[in-house]
Amino acid sequence: MIHLILLLLIFLFYLFFGIKELSASQFKSPFFFAFLSGIIPYIYSFYSLLMKHNLKFYFFIMRISNRIKNPTIKWNINVRYNGKINENIIQSLETEVFNEQNLNLSVKIMNKTNQSINVVVNETLNLYINYVNSSFCNTEKDEVIVNFPTFEISCNNSQKKLNKEIIPLINKIKSLIQPESSSYTLNIDFIRKNPFYTVFIDHLRLDQIDDFSVNLNLDTYSIDDKKDRVSINKNKIHIITDTTNNLKELAKDFIFLSPDLSKLLQCKGEH
Repeated sequence: MIHLILLLLIFLFYLFFGIKELSASQFKSPFFFAFLSGIIPYIYSFYSLLMKHNLKFYFFIMRISNRIKNPTIKWNINVRYNGKINENIIQSLETEVFNEQNLNLSVKIMNKTNQSINVVVNETLNLYINYVNSSFCNTEKDEVIVNFPTFEISCNNSQKKLNKEIIPLINKIKSLIQPESSSYTLNIDFIRKNPFYTVFIDHLRLDQIDDFSVNLNLDTYSIDDKKDRVSINKNKIHIITDTTNNLKELAKDFIFLSPDLSKLLQCKGEH
């Protein structure tokens, strides 16, 4: 934030004296274009610092960018319901939930057994539902697992898809099952850069982070096709390699903090 304030003060001084000189020179062309070209670096630097230090501004710009670019993302949803569940729940789901009159959406039953059903809703949502009876698995409670396999969706359409189709459908299923407990998992895979990555790398203090994990597959240290692997957590570094020479080099880079930056820049990370 100090850098941001200093840059703003310098920019204001530049504007003040620049406009003063322009007035004295009666806005003659050479000085005028020099003044304008000098403004551009200040604006870019101010924008970069503001993106880094102001999360509201950062997400505002990211929302505009996503609205324009409309990138594709991948979703995978897994829902688990536990409790005392009627063993005829699959048949009940077919008749009471997965019919076009109740959903106001197209429904196609792809496959059905006494313990499972595969349904396609609105031609885009593919659901696999499995019923697990506790007596067969020696568990305390019955379980119904609802899985939406990975599907691609545009960023601009994702909120509508969630609010208008997925959530109402899940609520209807839950209302019929009436479970004692439930859990919901949403996995999001950004085909391009995860916009939250910059937030957690640049904006958070170390004391705000309980844990993190970065897995690096390194081919810049090896002379053959095998890749060394480095896992970096909050308090640990785990190195796997096949040669003592690579072990020495990796230790120098990741433990003794004397990295060869040209090599590290070529690393391919799995976060």
